[in-house]
Amino acid sequence: MVTATTAASAAPNTMAPSWFAGHLAAMVFLHFAWPLHHWNLGMTRWWGLPFALAGFAVVTLCAGRFARVTTLLPYETPSVLVTNGVYRVSRNPMYAGMLLAMVGGVVMLGSVTPALAVPLFYWIIRTRLVAHEERVLEERFGDEYRAYQRRVRRWI
Repeated sequence: MVTATTAASAAPNTMAPSWFAGHLAAMVFLHFAWPLHHWNLGMTRWWGLPFALAGFAVVTLCAGRFARVTTLLPYETPSVLVTNGVYRVSRNPMYAGMLLAMVGGVVMLGSVTPALAVPLFYWIIRTRLVAHEERVLEERFGDEYRAYQRRVRRWI
């Protein structure tokens, strides 16, 4: 069976990539407008690159898989519960990938203020997007989704 988190992954008319892009932009803005403490300089900034690339890779791979079997659009009902691949480890690998990419971005920017966007992004996706998605998936797939919830953790 194919499984994943679906179009319900975002509240209606709210796309997760929009929140992600907005928070990335906010991180860059905060770094240059209010850079508080700098913790790394020079080459150590590149230590964040593997995390950022890994996060983007997870998002891209999951979105591609998802798009082949169901919808990514938040206002459409998913046709399939995706539970294979990376979805055997996490019910929300796209969101986890976005968070990983943001952490990599914080390291690459090298100041404290961009880090403020990470917990805010987590809170928004947890309370608005994941909560909505879980309701829709439970309504659509019932016992199959509840069994999946018992087997697989929400994040990692």
